[in-house]
Amino acid sequence: MKIKIFAVVTLALAFLVSSCGAFYGNEKQYDKGEWYLLASSAEVARIKRDKLALAKLEAESSLVSQEAATKGLKVIIANMDPYRPINTKLFGPEMGHSYVIPPNGWEEVYLIPGIYTAISYDGGRIVGYWRFEVGPPIKKYLGKEVYGYTFFRGY
Repeated sequence: MKIKIFAVVTLALAFLVSSCGAFYGNEKQYDKGEWYLLASSAEVARIKRDKLALAKLEAESSLVSQEAATKGLKVIIANMDPYRPINTKLFGPEMGHSYVIPPNGWEEVYLIPGIYTAISYDGGRIVGYWRFEVGPPIKKYLGKEVYGYTFFRGY
């Protein structure tokens, strides 16, 4: 019995140490083929998504200014409710952004291209959520040229 357990552990260890899986530490090592740490499929997908977003920006460079390439693309998040300020959180390629938008106000932000979900809260209560895409072509919203927008209408 001890021999069987030892054999299974040895085989598992040999598989992990060999080049049978995707081993790399960061994007540079991934590009060079220098793999040494076990990476998840989510990490591989994140790296590929980021490279595609950058390639998309470079391919459409005639539509994107130099400032946009370094800061991101201009997006407007608006609150059309005349009475309440709204807290809006963004989820997408850039996560962790939260904005408090005053009544009848808006916020100009810069984001990398991709599909985002905006969730609006009044206090701790969800009052709406929307999906929107950031990227070329340029759109007009509130008299400004932007690469994406979302808004809360009120309730």
